[in-house]
Amino acid sequence: MAKKPLRFPELPKGHRRKFFVLLHHQVLLNGDMSVAALGREIGVSHQTIYKALTGPSLPSRSMVIDLATYFGKPDPDRLIEEMLGLWMQGVKEERSIVQTVAEAETGHNEGADSQGVEPNATENLTERETIILRYLPTMLKAGEIAADLFVSVNTVKAHQQSIYRKLGVSSRREAVERARAGGLL
Repeated sequence: MAKKPLRFPELPKGHRRKFFVLLHHQVLLNGDMSVAALGREIGVSHQTIYKALTGPSLPSRSMVIDLATYFGKPDPDRLIEEMLGLWMQGVKEERSIVQTVAEAETGHNEGADSQGVEPNATENLTERETIILRYLPTMLKAGEIAADLFVSVNTVKAHQQSIYRKLGVSSRREAVERARAGGLL
């Protein structure tokens, strides 16, 4: 990958890590193609490709299929099966993490962190926002979160915007980083 070197996501041992190892191996096997060129080949933006290759959240299922199809030429079926198998196990790991966090106690707030999370940010988040916050580190899209919680996509998006506002951030990734730094995740 040309200009911006790929960074490997810092993940504990498990299926998600194995998935990214396999993905990076496929990138190396297929030459020194830039992220932009790979994006053009697959039909997505270079930002989407970069996020898919560097994690830490797993890419979407359709992205996995597109990457496996491209990397597995001329007969991609074996690679699609292998990558989807690791991806599905990784999704189970992510969901398990979300469930564990959801079941854990959330009242361990010890004042504002160095990044400016409000001292009472957990108290300011509604119960539903706290639940949505726990989904943010996963690769689940708003529609998938909505389906899991039996609410509309617009409800999830509204809660996400409220979380971003309360945490003083403007993106999902920043919200996760800020929440982790502040002990909310």
